Amino acid sequence: DGWGSVVALSSDIALVGFQYANGYEGVVSVYEQSKFGDWVRVEDLFLHEAESSYSSFGYSVDIDGDVACVGELDGVHLFRRDSTKWAQFDTIDISLSPCS
Repeated sequence: DGWGSVVALSSDIALVGFQYANGYEGVVSVYEQSKFGDWVRVEDLFLHEAESSYSSFGYSVDIDGDVACVGELDGVHLFRRDSTKWAQFDTIDISLSPCS
């Protein structure tokens, strides 16, 4: 399933990509470090069902504070954390790139 093939850290948040999970649809798990130092999975990020078939979501991950970038075969998906949840707020579609 590719678990842990890509990891990104920012302070007390870790993103772990699973690009082959769910038949290549992929998932990214969000972990937060507790005050005791252990890492707890708090949320899983997915693509919408219509976008997810064989996308390898979680192929790459990066994080800077409350903004996360998740790569897949045709683009990059941007997520922002509010006080408790992560929500997708934009997508960069690279399938339309003149270089592809």
